[in-house]
Amino acid sequence: MPQCPDQSRLVAHVSQTLEPIFAQFLALQSRQRHNLGQAIAAGDAQTAHRLAHSLKGATATYELPAAAAIAREIETAVLQNDMPLAASHLKTLAAYFDTLAVVFIAAPALPPE
Repeated sequence: MPQCPDQSRLVAHVSQTLEPIFAQFLALQSRQRHNLGQAIAAGDAQTAHRLAHSLKGATATYELPAAAAIAREIETAVLQNDMPLAASHLKTLAAYFDTLAVVFIAAPALPPE
């Protein structure tokens, strides 16, 4: 993932069509990550799997493929009943969002029919 010159922020380029709802998405993902952490800590594999799967889909939909890949790792760890690994991946995902800087870009034009 590209980084800013100061190397302290991860930069994601996201379609400007998502800009009006992106702050709500980030707030929801924060709550989802919190709930996922609680489910992992409690050993609740069913809830943890559902939340990890939801995170994976949402982050992919909101054009954050690196976050979706980490969420997939969480989901896989939960399916393997490896809650310590899932918790470790969740920390990685939290760090991703903590350092994320989003740049909204014009959506590419559709090819002519």
